[in-house]
Amino acid sequence: MNNRSLSIRFFILKALHYAILVSYGSFILAYLKQERALSDSRSSLLLMIYTIGAFFGQFVFGRLCDYFHTHKKVFFLACGAIAPVALALFYVHAFPAIALFYALFGFCSMPLSAIVDTWFLDSFSGNTALYGKMLACGACAYALLSFTYGKLLDAVGYGIMPYCLLALEAVACGLAAMMPDASGVTAAQAQKGGTVKALSCAPLLVMLIALLAMGMCGNTYSLLPVLMDNMKGGNLGLLGLAMSASGVLQIPFMFFTGKLGRIPPRYRMIIAGSSLFMMVICFSFGNSPWYLVLGACLSGTGWSILLPAYRELVGALAPAELRTTAQSLADATYLSLGGVSSSGFVSSTSAVLGGTRYPLLIIGGIQLADILLILIAQKRSSKRAVDRL
Repeated sequence: MNNRSLSIRFFILKALHYAILVSYGSFILAYLKQERALSDSRSSLLLMIYTIGAFFGQFVFGRLCDYFHTHKKVFFLACGAIAPVALALFYVHAFPAIALFYALFGFCSMPLSAIVDTWFLDSFSGNTALYGKMLACGACAYALLSFTYGKLLDAVGYGIMPYCLLALEAVACGLAAMMPDASGVTAAQAQKGGTVKALSCAPLLVMLIALLAMGMCGNTYSLLPVLMDNMKGGNLGLLGLAMSASGVLQIPFMFFTGKLGRIPPRYRMIIAGSSLFMMVICFSFGNSPWYLVLGACLSGTGWSILLPAYRELVGALAPAELRTTAQSLADATYLSLGGVSSSGFVSSTSAVLGGTRYPLLIIGGIQLADILLILIAQKRSSKRAVDRL
């Protein structure tokens, strides 16, 4: 298979991954909140449980990719596990069962992003420009489907969600079956293997700490369904519009990832962090659903700049034989550990502080400190590079 044909298949696979996210993951909390009459506190608790499951899932599935030197088979494994878990989550009523299957859904679904991304990067030797175009295809799918799917759910109800998920998973697995596995790890590296201790280098650990703080800020986006439901004038259509706008804003930045790559990755992380900080301000002080839409736009902008930047940085800092594990660990730190910290902090302090505004502002303050940490790390890295000359 030539590179052009393979890249097109990856573009479609990434679009299908985002479509799976939209068809189920983006609306399942709204469904549970409405159909199971969940309170805001229980909804926040579910988000925390979901991200705990996702943290372990990202690490486990990433390690499986490196240990068995395959992305393709692990992709099938994850997709195969999602289907029964998602169906169970849709139909159970007792809150303990909902919490269990929501955690399992996070465990199985969140690793798909790192699996597909590292599969691509290993197949194309870390081609960041082409990688940005693949992400842009995913963002196009996310933007196109979020709004139309939200309107569709408003019109026909939530009952179509499991069928859409199963259909999209079947198409994604069929496409993946026609693609070769990655060959990024050399035979010598495969024989050498690697232990997780190899990931303990100081620059990588500093980056993970920065991603954790940034994840606390970025993952406040997951509160969007709850914030929209509580906002006067909010509805599923506007929720879909917000998510669609978030996806649209990702497209130009991801498409020009190659040109943005001229900026050192840590500086791109600072730009992304500033955008996420402004998202928190919109969520905190917004008094209409349109502020939430603006916040979603800022979230999409920040994520589109951040993801390629930390993929590049992790790829440079991690040993080649542990690259997928390291990328999964970075995802787990940002999306899961950061999400758990964010959701746990908001849910535990919102009642004491009188709503979500003040917890969100505190998280915004942490984000500003995180920007300073990344800047210090970049200055020290530049100094070491000069000293080696």
